[in-house]
Amino acid sequence: MRSAGQALAQSYIDPPPRKAKDFLTKATFTWIINYLKVIFTPRVPFPEYRAPLADRPGIFPLARRCKVALVGDWGSGTKSAYKVMDDIRKSQKPDVTIHLGDIYYSGQVNEVEEYFLGKDDWYRAKQSFALNGNHEMYSGGEGYFDHVLPALNQETSYFCLENEHWRIIGLDTGYYSKVFPLLELFLGTKLPDAIMKWLKRVVFADGDDRRPVLLLTHHQWFSAFDTQYPTIGRQLEPYLGKAALWIWGHEHRFAGYARHALSGGTAVRARCIGHGGMPVELEKPKRESALVFYDSRVAATVEGDPIGYCGNGLLEFDGQRLVIRYIDEMGTELLVEEWKSGGRAGGATGKIRKAAKEMTWVREAAELVR
Repeated sequence: MRSAGQALAQSYIDPPPRKAKDFLTKATFTWIINYLKVIFTPRVPFPEYRAPLADRPGIFPLARRCKVALVGDWGSGTKSAYKVMDDIRKSQKPDVTIHLGDIYYSGQVNEVEEYFLGKDDWYRAKQSFALNGNHEMYSGGEGYFDHVLPALNQETSYFCLENEHWRIIGLDTGYYSKVFPLLELFLGTKLPDAIMKWLKRVVFADGDDRRPVLLLTHHQWFSAFDTQYPTIGRQLEPYLGKAALWIWGHEHRFAGYARHALSGGTAVRARCIGHGGMPVELEKPKRESALVFYDSRVAATVEGDPIGYCGNGLLEFDGQRLVIRYIDEMGTELLVEEWKSGGRAGGATGKIRKAAKEMTWVREAAELVR
């Protein structure tokens, strides 16, 4: 049974949890049927901030001391998704919640209302934000842009949270995943021009400001397991030197990378936390890509296939100090990192406080923070 949660405005009753088996890769017919419903839906216009760039729109204050919960690919409506959110609501108690994108199957209005904005669904903390994913765009983005964003009082799909020591920058890599489902596998995806202009003229306008950045996107730049998206890395190249970490979703797994880059770009440390609510179909790496670890623990068997644990990340800010806890759906801390910001002078130094031996380690844990 779901928790009482935070009372929201909707008067309808949330539907029962969806079955994990219906989201497995081999449930081909179910996926096709859901895609065919929306395949010719036009993409909604991309909204920009209405205020002039000189007024620094999209920059929001981040408390010096606060907790920020990050969850990727959560909008599935599965039991594991609700276990993750119940732990966030009851135990983690964040001041800010950020979804890294993907509401399934295709971000339609009814799916958004039933599996993301429902009474016991997404936890709205003091501040809540949601990034755009490819699944939201399969139905043209109406559910996300016209329903999710207004419900969260979010003007558009990109933002920056900052205090004197840290910056969190959330970017929309999902908008160009449309029009045809899975097209991004062949054509890739990219950041809209409006975001690139905002980054240059607003976020990074002051070249002397080198506060470390936690970069959030839905899609991955590189991967040891799945499709790589080189275009977004090329677009962000001017700013990657300021990134302490790049955290993304899209792949339904928990994995961590040492510094790495594609095509001679600036190397960044990365974490994949796309295990928020979809069944984690366990698989082995296909390439090296500076992979340090991945969570290969078996949580259950679904339709004869081993399934891993869902979970999320929790950022705990306290001045210069940042502790990041990666927690599974059972409330178990698997990895704990501690970082210290150099403030406007730049840089961040890190150390590993905890690393669960039960996960599969390809390299030493210390390489995650070097």
